[in-house]
Amino acid sequence: MVISMKKIVVISLLVVCSLLPLSSIDMGFTVSTFSGSPSLTLINDGMYGSVGFLAGLAPRIEFETTLVGQVTPHPFTNLLIKSSISFALLSPLYNLEEKDHLYLNMFIGIGVIAPLSFNGSWGPYITFTPLATGGPQFLRKERVVTLSLYYDVPTQGVGFFFQLFTLDFYF
Repeated sequence: MVISMKKIVVISLLVVCSLLPLSSIDMGFTVSTFSGSPSLTLINDGMYGSVGFLAGLAPRIEFETTLVGQVTPHPFTNLLIKSSISFALLSPLYNLEEKDHLYLNMFIGIGVIAPLSFNGSWGPYITFTPLATGGPQFLRKERVVTLSLYYDVPTQGVGFFFQLFTLDFYF
């Protein structure tokens, strides 16, 4: 039985979205830059940005899904969808018992990235954010130099992409 990338992404999003009302303490939206290695077949030459949604699933676990698009030289072309689950390494993102929260954090995560058309290159990635400041209790989080190692399933190649700066705004 062959499972298509479209089915995997749709089922994953449905499962996560169905659990959000039960467990989510914090939700928000995120904007960031996006760049990749020259060997990354997902993106063309140019500048990219991303915008999306994030939600806390547990005190140290956060789900994020974003739409990545080319900004220059051809705006709103080459659209990708990227979803990940991240784990806060230094402290919980929120803690119901304590009033004091750690302002600095680090994240490690796993995810999947694919073209919005769901054809062509796609694959899983692991990600590491060495510095994040803020959090849901501050209504904003800033992440710096998020590095991701990507495995391209169709070509069986490896590449990397990174987000130089990410801003998360919580409701």
